[in-house]
Amino acid sequence: MTTNIASFGLYPAMAIEWMRTQASRVRRICTVSSGIFALAQTGMLEGKRVATHWRVMEEFSKLHPGVHVEERPIWVKDGKIYSSAGMSAGIDLALNLIADDHGEALAGEGTKELVLFLRRPADQAQLSYSLLAQYSGQRSIKALQPWIHEHLSQELSVDVLADRLAMSRSTLIRIFKHELNTTPAKYIENIRLEAAQRFLQMTSMNLDKIAMKCGFTSADVFRRVFQRNLGISPWPTVSSTANRSSAVSSCSPAWLRARYALSTP
Repeated sequence: MTTNIASFGLYPAMAIEWMRTQASRVRRICTVSSGIFALAQTGMLEGKRVATHWRVMEEFSKLHPGVHVEERPIWVKDGKIYSSAGMSAGIDLALNLIADDHGEALAGEGTKELVLFLRRPADQAQLSYSLLAQYSGQRSIKALQPWIHEHLSQELSVDVLADRLAMSRSTLIRIFKHELNTTPAKYIENIRLEAAQRFLQMTSMNLDKIAMKCGFTSADVFRRVFQRNLGISPWPTVSSTANRSSAVSSCSPAWLRARYALSTP
């Protein structure tokens, strides 16, 4: 369900009651962006974790203090309730539901049919490094982003990036600082981490293969970078995803999966 932001508090009582009566009959209840406001009026969200658009998080929390708003993820699953942060996040959620029900191949076909750059897992940050470059006023930075994603497994040093844009090292560093408030090296590291998190959540690849595909020189280097940036270790036995507890499902955040794995033999 979704609603117009301007319609806060104006939902017909019969519509709210209809949602309550349907809740016991359906397998999933999904909201997109501000649709969470309407669902909250049913009382079904008390004590639940939800996601919504970053612009309305504060207002939603004030109106519904008994609901825990997750600030980072683009979508959240709590029981049979799924909530997404915005319209594009709703597409990501829908594709992930297809993957759950019918497999990754069909979800991949859906991604291809919609001409999407990538399908994002739940714990992709609403304001991520992948999105950061798209806000840049520099066309060169915007053009560089898809090229970086296509060449993650290769060397992406400052010299390589500068050559790609036909500019000097110092100019590249200055542009990254001004446009993205970071260094080229840190930007590449975070883009690689975001890609690795997607692989951790959406595939059964082991850490060696993930490290290679994302451009880390080894699984050990990947572990250290992951630990330094996220405060935990990546899941050490990704290949056994199918045999893990259902608590560590494909909808669970990567950090939760990692923490669960650290506590199991």
